[in-house]
Amino acid sequence: MAMTPVRRRRLQAFVVMLVSTILLLLSIFHSFFIPSHGLASSQESLANRQLPTDSIHAFATSDTQSIGLPFGRQDLALNFTSAFTDQPVSKRAPVREPPGYRNFVCTGEKYLEAIKAAFEGRTPVKRIPPQELNNGWTKQNVYTEDQEFESVEKRWKAAFEDLFGRDRGYPPRNQIKPINLIQDQRYQTVLGVDVQTPTVAYSYGFYYPNRNLMMSTSSHSAAEKITERNQGISKSDRDAKLPTISALSDLMWLAWNMAAPPAPQELRYIARDIVSNDETSAVMSYLLTRDKGDPRNVPWPGVAYSGDSDEGKALLATPNGRATAWLLIDHAGEMDWRVTSRQLKVNIFSVFGEYCMLWDMEPQSPRGTVKRDHKQHLRRHLGRPGKRAPAYGDDFDIFKDMGDTAVREIEAAQTGCGQLVKDYTPEAFENGWTRVSDRKYALSEHWAKVFKDLGSPATEDTTTYVEMAHDKGFTNNQGESRLPPEYRRAEYAQLYMPSSSAILILDMRSPSNQVQRYYADRGEQVPSGKAINDRLVPPLHRWSDATWTLWKEKGGAGNLRYIAHDLVANEDTESVMDSIIEEANKKPADLPFPGLVFNMDTEPGRALLGTPNGIGAARLLIDRASTLGKRDIRFHVFYANDPKYAPNYPCLLIDMAPTQS
Repeated sequence: MAMTPVRRRRLQAFVVMLVSTILLLLSIFHSFFIPSHGLASSQESLANRQLPTDSIHAFATSDTQSIGLPFGRQDLALNFTSAFTDQPVSKRAPVREPPGYRNFVCTGEKYLEAIKAAFEGRTPVKRIPPQELNNGWTKQNVYTEDQEFESVEKRWKAAFEDLFGRDRGYPPRNQIKPINLIQDQRYQTVLGVDVQTPTVAYSYGFYYPNRNLMMSTSSHSAAEKITERNQGISKSDRDAKLPTISALSDLMWLAWNMAAPPAPQELRYIARDIVSNDETSAVMSYLLTRDKGDPRNVPWPGVAYSGDSDEGKALLATPNGRATAWLLIDHAGEMDWRVTSRQLKVNIFSVFGEYCMLWDMEPQSPRGTVKRDHKQHLRRHLGRPGKRAPAYGDDFDIFKDMGDTAVREIEAAQTGCGQLVKDYTPEAFENGWTRVSDRKYALSEHWAKVFKDLGSPATEDTTTYVEMAHDKGFTNNQGESRLPPEYRRAEYAQLYMPSSSAILILDMRSPSNQVQRYYADRGEQVPSGKAINDRLVPPLHRWSDATWTLWKEKGGAGNLRYIAHDLVANEDTESVMDSIIEEANKKPADLPFPGLVFNMDTEPGRALLGTPNGIGAARLLIDRASTLGKRDIRFHVFYANDPKYAPNYPCLLIDMAPTQS
């Protein structure tokens, strides 16, 4: 019996519906029961057809803990496409930054600035006599196990062939100089103390003078060893126990000089083999996971980053990167005289789960360019024929360099790279301080006119005089102060005017300066700034911290704009002010307020910022950037003529106006 057209169409419809139902059920079963990491290769074209913008992470494992990542487990499932909508139905979360990553970026930026300053000759060269190694260090020239040579060659052969060509590639063993330095003897500390218990610190390395490359294969610093043996030891006490040579960068540089005479300045590459430090490993694991998917086996060249990228800065600041930074900072003056800077690049890679790092310090800028710039600098400071030479002297240049550094730190803090600073409460003054006075105060006629001219008038009702004297014994982590009372007498005497957004400084003598004066008067060596801060002054001692604490107590906060100095008496600041006034061909009588005005685009402005009377304002802007925000700094240099006080005495006003967007 022939099938009618109607029955044929019904049968066709039934078959189509049956096939569609089967396909739908198969699709649902596939979506719900086949795990993402088990997708067959035949599915990859479908899976990757609609990858989102972070597709670089698509093939990362879903169990981050199994590969040693520093962050917790998260969903890193592959994306796959719906058979019906042709759109992604899930998206893997991006890889998280490890803890402290942003701090590494900020610190790396500061290292780059310090390296630049070193190659411009603005920092001293750290020249270390080779005989200093005799103070506690033992040198070993050979490895006893061949497998050490073989394992290093396996990890680095591809890198050497890429860098130096297959014809040169990895050098034969007789061209490799292994040098091990072990700190296993008695030694004299930086304070001259004879230490009987060795730290057993060490620095092992392979040195390749024919390739201008040094490689640190393993190291453990003396500082780490001392801390391990003395739990809870303070940093100042730990540093006092260190041998005269303890920094890895110095040990590597001395070893390189042994391995590569007579041309140690040709050094270009620094390699770190088998990075095991937890902090460095966390950063490298994060970057390799983010950019390569699986960090366990990313062969050379791995991933490359420029030194001025966020990734490069972070790697430079890690425990395994900072030795490169310090080697350049401390020994730039001993490197190739033709080189005026180094362009940094870093490669990170992994071989069988072992992380490796290579820094390329490519020489830049022929030295002749700097000579021309230096001559322009001298003409600017010494004057051209027929023109009076500027009065700026050595002191001016020193403080201008300090001001340059302060400006960079202020800018870094305003972009989120500031340090986390502890805020104090007024109760902190109870440790070593006396509140001598806290009362209403009438401004002098001169300063009343200055603030009126600024549009911020102050009255006795809105002005508070506070005098804090550091004149008592105090306690800190190291115990009680041992300074005589006459040297403990530091003082901050200031007027707080929140309604005028101003602080007027009448007298400032910091505890740190008093400690320095005590040792200088006795003809003794003045302790380092770190030792003073840790041992000989109370926790709350810096002018910026003390002033900010009282400013908040008196009702001020982010509205602070003016910091004024009445009767500048600091010799260094006076020297800079005298140079500026002489260069301007002015006399004190010619300079009532507003006087001479300089912003941070000028050399006088930056020199004033670097003086003892300017650096406190810089510290405020650095440490309290989150509250004060972005500011434009201007200095007013002028003289006051107050018959009731003194004729023509020097004054300084710092205007920190909020930056206009």
